[in-house]
Amino acid sequence: MRVDLQGMTNATLCARKYLIETMGSNGLITKTGPSTATTACVHVLDLSSVHPLAKGFRKGFNGYPYGYLVAGAYSLVARIDLENFGLATTKMIDLSTIDSTFGGYSGGFADGLWSCYT
Repeated sequence: MRVDLQGMTNATLCARKYLIETMGSNGLITKTGPSTATTACVHVLDLSSVHPLAKGFRKGFNGYPYGYLVAGAYSLVARIDLENFGLATTKMIDLSTIDSTFGGYSGGFADGLWSCYT
């Protein structure tokens, strides 16, 4: 089965069925599609639907139970909850609120409870 993910906000493909999650301008997530499966085979998050600068990530790392996408071209870091994967549980961290020069990192790592960017 071929699924066109272009234009989808958040798609889960499992057992040849799909589930589409869309975040509205009011911040609410609606789910549509025939899938009732709870185990995802493919899960795609369109983070730019949550924040317009959620793009241009260079790398990522794991600090379980979270995965982090490193701010590349912009100052935004994405923290993805790996145990409850979805748009509603993904947090955006704008590093420019701490210092306007933060951003443009090429990597990072977890150190205990800290996420570090290089």
